[in-house]
Amino acid sequence: MSVWSATGRGSGAFFGPRQYIGRKRGLLRSGIGAVATLGAMWAIATTLLDPPEFLVQSAARPAATHQDWVDIVKPFPLYALPSATFGAEPRQFSARRHGVGGGRADALVFGAEGPGKGNWLRVEILRSGREPSIEVPFYADIARQAARSGASISRSALPNLLQTRFGGVEFADVQVSAGDRYSACIGFRLGRQEPGISLSGIACGTAAKPMDRQTLACTLDRLDLIASGEDRELGNFFAEQELRRGQDCPANKIAQQSDQPGWLQHKGNALPLKGSIAVADAGRR
Repeated sequence: MSVWSATGRGSGAFFGPRQYIGRKRGLLRSGIGAVATLGAMWAIATTLLDPPEFLVQSAARPAATHQDWVDIVKPFPLYALPSATFGAEPRQFSARRHGVGGGRADALVFGAEGPGKGNWLRVEILRSGREPSIEVPFYADIARQAARSGASISRSALPNLLQTRFGGVEFADVQVSAGDRYSACIGFRLGRQEPGISLSGIACGTAAKPMDRQTLACTLDRLDLIASGEDRELGNFFAEQELRRGQDCPANKIAQQSDQPGWLQHKGNALPLKGSIAVADAGRR
């Protein structure tokens, strides 16, 4: 038989008052610690699942890095593209420089204020440096060119090949949407040429005279270099291409319509629309 003693040193399963109180306090401390740990874990999980607004905004802002493309303040123009169709001087001109690779991208806009308001041309010329090269599908590249002018591609045909003095240029008939205006245009892209020259853009005509392939080819043939600075490879590239300039596009002649017009000149020969564009087009009908 177990006996409880006043000194707390009895035998058996009974505890003295001091041991009992100490054990109870220990359990209480353990319980409080467990609750605190669970509370901290819950707070962390809640923050991860529903982060505060300042964390969301901070994460949404990309960290500034010297590897980004940055706008050149007051850039000196490197290229000229005089044309009887789009005019001699660009309406808009901007340039960007890659922070690490040293590449430069020049964007020139000619003609009307935008597609659907007259003959309009946007061309972006890339002189690659040491920055990594990223392959972009043709349609995505042309859509990006349209977006940079506040427009979008609502219809597109499959790309084909157009010969110029710079080599084969990918092109496709596209319908450009800018607000409530729809323009029959041609998207084009010249792949990378040594020593690292490429270009892409969109050329639009008018309702009376949609853009045709010969006009586009003659326009691209007139692309010239104004100054190359210390970039001797760029200067040599244009010097070599000058020897290949064709005789079908004299400066005082507006190119005639191609004998192979695109599907945008023939409504009955249009290709099916892509994705959700088809649904929107059906709704307009």
